Amino acid sequence: MMFVVALTFLAAVNIEPKPKVEVRATEHFDLPAGGTIRLSHSVGELDIVAWDQPGVEVTTIKWKKSDKVSAAVLDRVRVTSERKGGDLVITSEYPKHKFVPGTDFDLEYHIRAPRNAKLVIDHDDGEVNLDGMTGDVHATNRCGDIALHLPDGVYAIDAKSKVGAVTSDFPGDPRSRHWLGEEFDHQNAPPAPNLYLRIGFGDIILLKIRRPEPVAADLRR
Repeated sequence: MMFVVALTFLAAVNIEPKPKVEVRATEHFDLPAGGTIRLSHSVGELDIVAWDQPGVEVTTIKWKKSDKVSAAVLDRVRVTSERKGGDLVITSEYPKHKFVPGTDFDLEYHIRAPRNAKLVIDHDDGEVNLDGMTGDVHATNRCGDIALHLPDGVYAIDAKSKVGAVTSDFPGDPRSRHWLGEEFDHQNAPPAPNLYLRIGFGDIILLKIRRPEPVAADLRR
């Protein structure tokens, strides 16, 4: 009996997930009104959320994908942010495999920015999520998804997926592209924000921010 109990205890110890070791960093930057945030070679999960503050908060989180990966890998994953004129430039450097970047590590970017900031995003692989931003967006992604959660309004949209779908709550002209991909266009005269979106493998999703319907003070009256 004691032998069975010992085996059960060892099995429980072995299957218990090990705590994830992560490296987290947060920085704050000034950004002039109408300034541009540029991301170069980002990878993994990228979330940019609008807030009512004049500056930008950049939080990055990185960790190894398994215990078999050397700790030195995280030391070679570097994200640097710096102001260059009216731009905030965020550059990522990391070990790359031939076909799949970010094979040995996970990387997340959580950015809070003024809603009218312009965005120029060069994403290598993973998810790009934008929430509440109203400025121009130029976003490319090799593989993954691009999702924009936008306030109701008028936008000039130029979206294309080589292999994947383009879905939009906003008006436009959807077209199939070589049986595998889709295009979606809606052109407006300035000052409508310009959304230029390109993805190799994956979907592009444009959603309106839904506001709850007002609730009657007392339906019994």
